[in-house]
Amino acid sequence: LFGISSTAVFDGEMIKKKFSKDFMVKESFVWINPSARSIHWAKSATDKLDPKHSKFLLLKKSTVPEAAQIKLGEKKGVVKGVMKMPHNGGIMISTDEGEFLELKIPPESVANWAQVLRVLV
Repeated sequence: LFGISSTAVFDGEMIKKKFSKDFMVKESFVWINPSARSIHWAKSATDKLDPKHSKFLLLKKSTVPEAAQIKLGEKKGVVKGVMKMPHNGGIMISTDEGEFLELKIPPESVANWAQVLRVLV
């Protein structure tokens, strides 16, 4: 379905990210939950086991009921668009709230992340 070379997108990996409200780039553990159609970030990999400690964006209008979304973590919005950044190998995600999430993804992983986001958004 996704045609990717690694499952790190779903397993999660440490990625430098900057949410538009942040002043600095932060290292976060980031993963995509394909069944909930959401992208999550947290301080560590252990937060994936208990995602209510993570923050997330829905990748599109979700079929997950609003009450069940609480178990996914702190919702920060819905993805409006995804753009691969050719100059730094990252991905820029825009939200329905007018915010941006920039992911500085390692070069060997960026194609996988872009492909999965392209399919799910």
